[in-house]
Amino acid sequence: MRHASKVCSSLLFQSHSVSRLIFKQVFKARASICCGILVFSSSVSFAAGNELPLRGSVDIPLRGNDRLQIRGQDVHLTWVQAPGAVLHVRGLSESQGVRRGDLLIFDLKEVGSKEDFANLNKKKDGAIRVEIQGPSIPVDLTLHDGQVNLNQLSHEVRVQMIQGSIKVSHSRGPLLLRLHRGQISVSDAAGKGQYDVYSGQVSLKQVEDSEVNLFTGSLDIQSIKGRLALNTHSTQSKVSAMTGTLTLDSQKGSLALTQFQGRLEGKTVEGLVAAQLQPETEVHLKSKSGRFNFTLPTNSGAYLNLWTREGELVVPKELSVSRSPSEKSARGRLRGESQKINITAHTSEGAVVIK
Repeated sequence: MRHASKVCSSLLFQSHSVSRLIFKQVFKARASICCGILVFSSSVSFAAGNELPLRGSVDIPLRGNDRLQIRGQDVHLTWVQAPGAVLHVRGLSESQGVRRGDLLIFDLKEVGSKEDFANLNKKKDGAIRVEIQGPSIPVDLTLHDGQVNLNQLSHEVRVQMIQGSIKVSHSRGPLLLRLHRGQISVSDAAGKGQYDVYSGQVSLKQVEDSEVNLFTGSLDIQSIKGRLALNTHSTQSKVSAMTGTLTLDSQKGSLALTQFQGRLEGKTVEGLVAAQLQPETEVHLKSKSGRFNFTLPTNSGAYLNLWTREGELVVPKELSVSRSPSEKSARGRLRGESQKINITAHTSEGAVVIK
């Protein structure tokens, strides 16, 4: 794992540090909610069936630079973008909100100290269901548990949660999603994304520049363009249909990469990297005891620079492997018209296989 540049990621990979990181703003809730009251119309409404009840409603006339902040213990929140200049919020009441300039704050479980936060697990009042319709504005959610579903937002989204699920679709602004345990699902996101998860599942589809910090669990990325940084420990990762630069920093997980075109770089300690490469691709990978499997197009004309100290090199017959008591290496170009594929792969104890 990168040491200095991944401070946030390393904190998320420690359970107690995660809680401090995600809820450092919550501990300041009392200070930030000291003045001002949102003046709206409110009413009480209840949902039928097995859904959680909607406890009230609030209509918020928006200003030009308004931002929404919600803090709570167990919140099931859905936000669907809609035209207009009013934010329609169902499930909250005016008494729970304050306005501080352009910041709209709803504090659903006031937390004034670390002791209060520690007692949240002991004082569960039930989940709160919130539905929001209205124009997109920047949103910052700090929750202990919950389910978050955001659709068609075009501004910055920040969600920090201990456990639960986060789903974002058709997003056009930057995303910062932090979760200690649970699931993150993002589809059709045009803004830059950062996803920090200690334990869980991350699914990304049709996204652009992204950074994923996942300690343990599974990662599935389909269709991504731009830059992708993967920082994992014991994670099973799949990435398909990528064009751009992938930077890998992995301890002992695995990466299955299909239909990749661009630049693949980074390092592993152990585990498997299996990559299906397209023309115009460059690879620079290092490992201590990990294994690299590369599948190339027919007659690729790829240039190889492979090395291992104690492992094995498996290459096509037209390329010879040089062996000595201390190392093995293979350097040269494969048969076929050059498709601009260059592979540099070095592993101390693992194997490199070219297919």
